[in-house]
Amino acid sequence: MAADASSASFVKHILVVAFHHTLGPCVEWAYPPLPPVPGATTPANEADATKQQIELPAQWAALIPFCALPDGAHAADGAPSAFHLPPVPEWDFAKRTVFATAYYRQINASELKVKTPDITRPMVQKAVVVLTTEPVYGGLKDSLEAVTAEFFAQRDFTQRDLLVTYFASVQSMYTANIPACMFDTSLHLGQFIDRFRAKALVLYKLVLLQKRVMFFSTNVADLIHAQYALMFLFPSLVFHLHHTGSPDLAPDSAAAPLVDARIQFDLDSPSRFTDAAGTALSRRALFQRAGFPVPVFPAGSLVQPYLPLQQLDAAAAATGAVLFGSTNAVLRDHRALRLDAVVLCDGNSPADPDPRIEILNPDLAPLLALTPPDKKWVNDLAAAVADRTKTVGGDNAPEINELVRSQFEEYTLLLLATVQFAAGAIAAGESAAALPAAAKDSAAAAATPASPAKAVGEQGSAQDLALPAPPSGGNSDENLSAGGGGGNGGANDPNDPNSPAAKRNLLAEYNTAWVRAWLGTSGYTTWSTRAAADLHETVDPGHPCHGHTLAAHLNDKLHTKIAELNLDAKKQAVQAHLATAVTSGSKLLGQYAARVKEEAAKRQQQSAPAVAATREEIAQKTSAAASKAKAVGVSIWGAASAYIATKRAEYNATGAGAGAAGGVHADEPKKVASASPVSAHGQTAAGGQLGSADSMDSSDGLVGGGPGAGGKHNALSAGDDE
Repeated sequence: MAADASSASFVKHILVVAFHHTLGPCVEWAYPPLPPVPGATTPANEADATKQQIELPAQWAALIPFCALPDGAHAADGAPSAFHLPPVPEWDFAKRTVFATAYYRQINASELKVKTPDITRPMVQKAVVVLTTEPVYGGLKDSLEAVTAEFFAQRDFTQRDLLVTYFASVQSMYTANIPACMFDTSLHLGQFIDRFRAKALVLYKLVLLQKRVMFFSTNVADLIHAQYALMFLFPSLVFHLHHTGSPDLAPDSAAAPLVDARIQFDLDSPSRFTDAAGTALSRRALFQRAGFPVPVFPAGSLVQPYLPLQQLDAAAAATGAVLFGSTNAVLRDHRALRLDAVVLCDGNSPADPDPRIEILNPDLAPLLALTPPDKKWVNDLAAAVADRTKTVGGDNAPEINELVRSQFEEYTLLLLATVQFAAGAIAAGESAAALPAAAKDSAAAAATPASPAKAVGEQGSAQDLALPAPPSGGNSDENLSAGGGGGNGGANDPNDPNSPAAKRNLLAEYNTAWVRAWLGTSGYTTWSTRAAADLHETVDPGHPCHGHTLAAHLNDKLHTKIAELNLDAKKQAVQAHLATAVTSGSKLLGQYAARVKEEAAKRQQQSAPAVAATREEIAQKTSAAASKAKAVGVSIWGAASAYIATKRAEYNATGAGAGAAGGVHADEPKKVASASPVSAHGQTAAGGQLGSADSMDSSDGLVGGGPGAGGKHNALSAGDDE
């Protein structure tokens, strides 16, 4: 029963790969049992106990173990991996490329419930691998991660019933009527566009040129995801990779290849394009007329999402296109690989994680320069993905994958129709003189690259600015070279959509240099035999962003940069911060003022009794001093009065005697008495009472006296003012 189901399903086998302490990576279990190894006498998974591993065919012996447990596996608790296996002609299911999806984990040996004799290391590393005949990595990754985690959670690797149950489940899922969306369920195409942005379109054009490209990352999951996401951008390409597991395999015939009938596409829905009669074409009919898939991997090609060192010679010997991933930085400089470009998924450093594309072939730099319409288109796609991601709440929604696929589908259709319509304008033998002047400048700039390795991205370079421009009419070089008569007349009139000038203008929006290079590939030759000759009548030629100029692109870029600054949001944030700061400051200031006021009140209350006592003491001392001064004054005044009275009496007595002797007039004492205003009793001669000592001001006598002593004091005062 298992054999019957296996023959009808894409899912063929499930394996367990372990890191053995003496054998290194090896396959220790397979279900169902692998067929006998060619030339061997025992079944593949009935090896004797001394080998402790399942014997693999020579084509796989160095691939499955080292791809399932990639370099650096010990640095992570777990991660997915994917790789392609070359054919084993003796095995029916492996006559073409076999696709492997793996998930590895590790656990501390001390945590295991059951330890087998081969477990001697402190850490146990194992991987669960599923072999299929179609690339279902995107559909299996999440479920394989979950079952591997449960397998490890048992802490007993001898119990494999869980893996058998899982195998039966996924085998039934991929047996019949398989929706095409089940191949990319775990692939986040929106995430790929968001990370790579304009570089996604650069990679798309690079793969169409059938070049040798290496993806590098220290993270295996990012490495695998980037490559599969890129291949899913090409309509139905992932269903035609059966010849890419080995350079010795040949691709499908030149006739339109068939997709396995078990895969169900949503191709019956109408497209926006119509046939000559005006009837809407289904997507199936449109795909057939367009000759999808566009061939990108000719004979001699190799596609290996994870390339181990053991397969290095096969990659070097490949004569066709090469697309592989590695976590080993040494391969970037391996001359035998003859790499045209290296995609750095991790960017330059942790501080600069944006992916970069290093162009090792300097001739490619001008070919991969995106035109303003190209940049407009991919930027619009990135913006649409961002908007849709916000709407659905994540970048892994099926509608986002469908959005990205549909946009690249339309871009490819318009590109093919434009090339078919206008390729004659730049035939392989056409001289450079027939190209627009800007294209000549681009070629001249490309002739002197800045360095052997050139990074290509949205920021652009000298080639980004030297893009083909529409002919200006008149006696331009291209008009003269094509035999045009100048002006707006003649066969080269750019206003005539069928003129060579108008056709070259259409091609220039895709980069004329790139179109010329693609016309020289075997992929174009094969495609031209598949596509309907009148595809350009079904699909209007032109770029999805036709007419977008360099000036418009720079203007859009300026608006984008300004928008990225988030000035309004930052202004609001600053205002909010200021308002918060002012409110907090006011609150703190009020609290501080309240505390100061409270402290002052406390101090005032504490010092009030002392101040009151001091004032009372000062008043008492002042009053006592005043009383003492008053008493002294009265005493002095009384003594002076008594002295004056005594002297007056003596004078009177003397004067009377002298008068009698000297003939003094009898009225003389009255004059003397009137000249002396104070009597012995404190009264004036006229009988007026003198003021008390408290009311006297001794200064009045010194300052306000007559021309004697008083005048001297006045003079001193006047001199003080000078």
